[in-house]
Amino acid sequence: MKKPMLGLPMLSYQLSTAWRSLWRRPSFSLSVILTMGLTLSILLTASRLFDHLVLQPLPYPASAQLYKVEQQQIDSTGMVNVNAYGYAGLMHLYQQQHLPDAVFSSVGLAHYDDEVLASHQAQPKLATAYVSADFFQTLAAKVQLGQLPDANSDPEQALASAVLSAASWQTLFNADPSIIGQTLSIRGQSFNIVAVLASDFIEPELYQAGRQTAIWLPWQFNPVPASTRQRFGDRSNPRIFIGRLKTEISPAQANTSLTALMDQSWQQQTAVSRFIKAGVFRCNCIAFAK
Repeated sequence: MKKPMLGLPMLSYQLSTAWRSLWRRPSFSLSVILTMGLTLSILLTASRLFDHLVLQPLPYPASAQLYKVEQQQIDSTGMVNVNAYGYAGLMHLYQQQHLPDAVFSSVGLAHYDDEVLASHQAQPKLATAYVSADFFQTLAAKVQLGQLPDANSDPEQALASAVLSAASWQTLFNADPSIIGQTLSIRGQSFNIVAVLASDFIEPELYQAGRQTAIWLPWQFNPVPASTRQRFGDRSNPRIFIGRLKTEISPAQANTSLTALMDQSWQQQTAVSRFIKAGVFRCNCIAFAK
């Protein structure tokens, strides 16, 4: 009786047998090789994507403390019927977050729109954002030209200045090194160009996925009419509130504090209105995501 082969001879025999079998069926062998190669490629791609989306930190200092605050109106049935800010309510929230007992160490406002750059020969329609100066500070944004507006300035008293993205500076102004001090015109208003953001600045997708702002303008010049700015009942989705949460405050604590603040002001301001049905407000801190 023939003894079974062990160790390396056994392995060599099995490999030799497998090779002869595959050689007799080339089409089958090719399909196996292609399937294994495709599977490995998908695995490597998925691993890299997981690393980029989950493991690597967001491109902002202390990114775990960055939150977008959403405001929801809850009707009498307990259902959410509006997910947006009233202008006056948003400004009240912003002002309260500059007090010592605020839950955020830094905050920022943004109103997103699309505007025609009237001063440009092609008059392109561009993605714009009207922001408070501390919006850039909250994201720790850097510039490659000029200087960002003072982060401590009153957002409703800002000068008519403009900040360009690196992409718009290159495509619309041919990367003109003397762009600082030049003016551009939007909605009949002239804005003095004061800065170009650094090329490595990554704008968070707070309003719409894939949207890249071309020109950043001061908050006070947003297109909301003056009469609407005093109304708590007005609500609009393009308005965004962001904040850098204090390290000693948890998201749950922030939600509770902000909800109490906003609901109280809402109830006080709309109690006399017979056009606004009863309801309560709830605030949710949404962590930044890639």
